[in-house]
Amino acid sequence: MALAETLREMLAAQGRDPADFALEAEANYGIGPDRWTGLVAEARNAGFTHFSVNCQSTTCEWGGNPAANCQSTAEHIEALETFITSVT
Repeated sequence: MALAETLREMLAAQGRDPADFALEAEANYGIGPDRWTGLVAEARNAGFTHFSVNCQSTTCEWGGNPAANCQSTAEHIEALETFITSVT
């Protein structure tokens, strides 16, 4: 999140309006609701404009995080609903 301010400074130095530059953060589903809410709060406080959640087990594991364990489309949708409910 600290890099967001550095990026804004770099944009301004190049004559670009940092407010016109979207910032996105991401969480892996497998880390769970306690960590999601903290990450979303940090992103909001840092002025991020977008947040995504990764429900794909393989890519969660590549990042060293617990697998999401979603097998079906319905499980992915349920995971997204759980995430949204937890962070809003």
